[in-house]
Amino acid sequence: MEMIKSEWKKIKANKLLLVSFIVICCIPLLYASFFLRSMWDPYGKAENLPIAVVNEDQSVDFEGQTLSVGDNVVEELKEDESLEWHFVNSKEALQGLKDKKYYMIVTFPENFSANAATVLSDDPTQMVINYETNAGVNYLGKVVSVQAIKELQTKVSEKVTKAYVSAIFDKVEDMGGKITEAADASSQIKDGSDKLKEGNETIYSNLDKLSKASLTFSDGVDTLSLGLSTYLDGVLSANKGAATLKEGLAQYQTGVETYTNGVKKAAKGADTLNENSEDLKNGAKLVSDGVTELNTKLGTTIGSLSSNAEGVKQLADGMTAVNSAVSTLNTGAKALAAGIPSKDQVNGVSKYLDYSTFSQLPKEQQAVLLQSAAKLLAGYETVGTAASQISGGLGQLAEKTPALVEGTSKLDTAFGSISTQAPALTEGLSKLATGAKSLETGVTSYTEGVDQLTKGLDQLDTKAADLNNGIDKIAGGSKELTAGLNKLAENNDKLSTGMDKIAKGAEDIHDGAAKLADGSKQLGDGLTDLSDGAGKLSDGLQEGADTIDSFAVSDDSIDMIAAPSTSEETLYSDVPNYGHALAPYVLSLSLYVGCMLFNFIYPIRKVAMKGKPVVQWWLAKLSVGIVAATAMAVIDAGFMQLLGVTTVETGHYYITAIITAYAYMLLIMLLSVAFDNPGRFVAMILLVLQLAGAGGTFPMQLTDKFFQAIHPVLPMTYSIYAFRQAISGGLGEGTLVTSLFILLLIALVSALLLLVSMTVLKKISKDGVSQLDDNQKLMDTDYSYVNSSL
Repeated sequence: MEMIKSEWKKIKANKLLLVSFIVICCIPLLYASFFLRSMWDPYGKAENLPIAVVNEDQSVDFEGQTLSVGDNVVEELKEDESLEWHFVNSKEALQGLKDKKYYMIVTFPENFSANAATVLSDDPTQMVINYETNAGVNYLGKVVSVQAIKELQTKVSEKVTKAYVSAIFDKVEDMGGKITEAADASSQIKDGSDKLKEGNETIYSNLDKLSKASLTFSDGVDTLSLGLSTYLDGVLSANKGAATLKEGLAQYQTGVETYTNGVKKAAKGADTLNENSEDLKNGAKLVSDGVTELNTKLGTTIGSLSSNAEGVKQLADGMTAVNSAVSTLNTGAKALAAGIPSKDQVNGVSKYLDYSTFSQLPKEQQAVLLQSAAKLLAGYETVGTAASQISGGLGQLAEKTPALVEGTSKLDTAFGSISTQAPALTEGLSKLATGAKSLETGVTSYTEGVDQLTKGLDQLDTKAADLNNGIDKIAGGSKELTAGLNKLAENNDKLSTGMDKIAKGAEDIHDGAAKLADGSKQLGDGLTDLSDGAGKLSDGLQEGADTIDSFAVSDDSIDMIAAPSTSEETLYSDVPNYGHALAPYVLSLSLYVGCMLFNFIYPIRKVAMKGKPVVQWWLAKLSVGIVAATAMAVIDAGFMQLLGVTTVETGHYYITAIITAYAYMLLIMLLSVAFDNPGRFVAMILLVLQLAGAGGTFPMQLTDKFFQAIHPVLPMTYSIYAFRQAISGGLGEGTLVTSLFILLLIALVSALLLLVSMTVLKKISKDGVSQLDDNQKLMDTDYSYVNSSL
């Protein structure tokens, strides 16, 4: 006890130490009050948080009503005091955010209502509220703003849902009318199905007839198939005949062309005959006349010839004499020709003309003379030539004269023969005259026939073009006939295949008709069911329509649907504000800081009296530490209550504060006494670990696994639990007792270990020695704690 008193006397005696003691005891108060007061109720003052609202939304028509979600929300925000709303344009909002005037910009885009109106479409588009925050200014401000956005989103959802519900119930009312109409239509369906049933019975009867008739049709198709086969064979034969006909027509056409050409030639020849017929007639007439005249004159001539036979004889004699004369003439002519000088002879004479005489003549006379001489000489030449010709002619006469004589002799002989044959010749001429007349008559008939032939040939020639055209048409028709028969022949296979299909179709028709008859019977049964179902449907629809008509929806109902649920909070424990939530953490932290400062500042390792037992040293330090811890706890807790902290159990609140202070004080004292400055450093590290791992702010489930792992071994963990139970409750008395027990256990163990450490220090003569006594020496190079005199 003596050392305890000495310890306290020194405190009292040393004003600086006393003041330090008092100030240290108030450190938790200052720390907790400033820190907690600054964050006493930030969420309760969110109405002071400036938020910019930019409404760019455009109203749209939705189910016949104007939908302006942006305007509606803005109107509500003007009445809302949860935040400080500022309604500005986008430019002002951005500038305000830049100037830290606003913590967030909320923008309702231009298509905000338009997207809301797409809810009943096939491709609805979600409404988007754009917001921009500046977390760099204050992150909690952003958190509060985002929370406001969520509430704003809820309001928008309620607005839009209300609009949707109103539209849907309008539709439901319309649907009630439609269901009534459907009920009427269903009744009509029932009537119609009854009529269908009657009609189906008629159809069934006729289908049965059709099934039976289809058998007859199938037999007819078989007969048709046989006839078609015969027809197809006939088509092939006709096709071959048409080919033969085509060839024959080609030959016939060639023959006709030859014939028509011949007719043309015959007509042309007949025309020529016709043109010559008159000449022929005239000739025939002339022949006849000539023959007659010949007959007449020939008879006379013959008679004359007979009578002149003597003269002819004389002629012959004369001709003989002529011959003799000609011969003589010839001889004379030869003599004449021989007597005329030749050209050479004349030229020779000309050479001997008198030159002097001739040269004395004037030149003109010489010329005339010469020309006359030349002409004379030329005439002389001509005479020679003529004489030569006479001589030639006479020579020829002489040559022919014997023949003339011989002819005359023969003529004489002939005349004699003619005279003998004259009667017969006369008779022949008479017949010739008769024949000539017959010839004339025949020629006349012939020319008439030629004329008729010409006319006939002309007609044939005129009709030859028609005949050719007709043949051409026949040939063209034959080609078409051949082409048509070819097509018929080409389609024979298709026709045959088609006929097979028809036969198969006839069988299918029969089977189908039978199935249709069976189906029609089943349809009749179905129509009976349909009629019954339509009646039930009509009754059900009418009941549904009546139900919908009786279903009235009020505005309150629409509001309830828009916001079908709300929350009703039951407070298992009440935390009035953020200050109360943070108070356990701040109280624990402030007490730890106060105790740590106390052990840093107060000479905790100093021995008040030398030579005393270690226990007195231990008790003296415990007394100061306990008093200081108690003072810190009472002052800090009491002032927190003055600041507004309420408790569910005040006694537990103060007991928690005191035991917490004891635990912290003794733990830090142990570290400071046992390990000196390293121990204080460990206390500082422990403080840092407790700040993060004691769960004073966020739930431990939200922190890292390392801090979750150290959470159970941190003293501050239990002080926070105990303060929370004492202030707000909710954790249970068990948690409080357990926490206080652990804190108390920490205090007791620390106190015992403190005694141990002091005993060790005393044994090694380090009691009362602390590096804090002269911290400057710690920088000396020869500093040794063991050899330290401190």
